[in-house]
Amino acid sequence: MTERESTSPSNANRSDRALVLLTAALIVLFVAAAAIGARLLWVSSGSTFTAELGKLFLTLSVALAVDGAVSVVAKHVERYHTDRAKAEDLDRAERSQWGDLLAQVVGVDEALASARQLILTHRTVKTYGDPVSDPLRCPAHPPARHQ
Repeated sequence: MTERESTSPSNANRSDRALVLLTAALIVLFVAAAAIGARLLWVSSGSTFTAELGKLFLTLSVALAVDGAVSVVAKHVERYHTDRAKAEDLDRAERSQWGDLLAQVVGVDEALASARQLILTHRTVKTYGDPVSDPLRCPAHPPARHQ
């Protein structure tokens, strides 16, 4: 089963239905065993076999009640931990996405700072380099003054 299948709403509904059916079945069995046990104890009238059989059914009903309660609690605890793990995974994924975005922003900022520095350097070189770039145009000696 893939992660997408395990997190689908239909699987959660299926799990909810299974839990409800389990709880209903255990309640029905509990009530039936308790009723049979109580009836057998009521009609035993001194018969040890019938009384013991009634005690057996009452013990079974208590076991079913305890089993049902433990099953329901265990299922809820399992669902809580599963939901919490999913939420933590989503938070971790979201933080990772924000971290990646922040790293990209920092990279763009550094690239822009480098580009600004290069532009300023090129302007400075162009400003101071133009008179020297063509030595034939620059006179070696300043022109003489006419008196």
